[in-house]
Amino acid sequence: RMKERAQAIADRMGTKIEDQFEEGGWEKAMREAIKDVITYPAGIIKGPIVRKRKAIKWELDEITGKHRIVRSTEFVLEYERRAPFDIYPSPSSTGINDGDLFDRHRLRRSDLVAMKGVDGYDSAAIDLVLDEYGKGGLREWLWRDQERATLEKRPNEWLGQGDTIDALEMWGSVSGKLLIEWGMSPDQITDPHAEYEANVWLVGHYIIRATLNDDPLGKRPYDKASFEENPGAFWGMGLPEIIRDLIDICNAAARSLIN
Repeated sequence: RMKERAQAIADRMGTKIEDQFEEGGWEKAMREAIKDVITYPAGIIKGPIVRKRKAIKWELDEITGKHRIVRSTEFVLEYERRAPFDIYPSPSSTGINDGDLFDRHRLRRSDLVAMKGVDGYDSAAIDLVLDEYGKGGLREWLWRDQERATLEKRPNEWLGQGDTIDALEMWGSVSGKLLIEWGMSPDQITDPHAEYEANVWLVGHYIIRATLNDDPLGKRPYDKASFEENPGAFWGMGLPEIIRDLIDICNAAARSLIN
């Protein structure tokens, strides 16, 4: 009976996990990451990420005795594929949890509004970001952004100001003194001179999130895979790089045949 009860509990938990994956976009993130694994030096998935989303619930109307639809908000666990172009590990990093990790995001107003009220985010700082960058956006252009936009079929992106807001997310070691300056409570920082594993979000010159990594083992909510791993290196090799010699041979033979 104990084994039967344990199996029933495990089955219910499995159903719950499948439900969370379905609602959190796990399958879509996995499909996109697999394409990155084949094409680029690595494919990366981030999650679970706690976000606030609109939801519909059925509630019993005590007056009429009938159920009615009520709109509400709830916190959900979501997963997303992170483009390798937006991930910046420390030069000496060999993995996700080694050294500092930076992740560049392009947010819309709705994304920032969804962060308000979520534990760890500074709602007042988010309001300041929306006031300053909400209309014209904030684009911290990098030298390769235009080439990337062209490859992703957005060749005219640079012509418009755009409505997206660039944000920089950092996972890594931060001194307690800096975390206090960035809005964390001194009660959470026992020693200002110590180093803490933290998660910090920067938008323009505003810190919208500064919190300690709450994972018991200090792990970060990312997973990475490469088609072929390079021991001692963060980035591996994608399929085009592995078969580059064969591609050159085939192209050379085809050119000779055409000539």
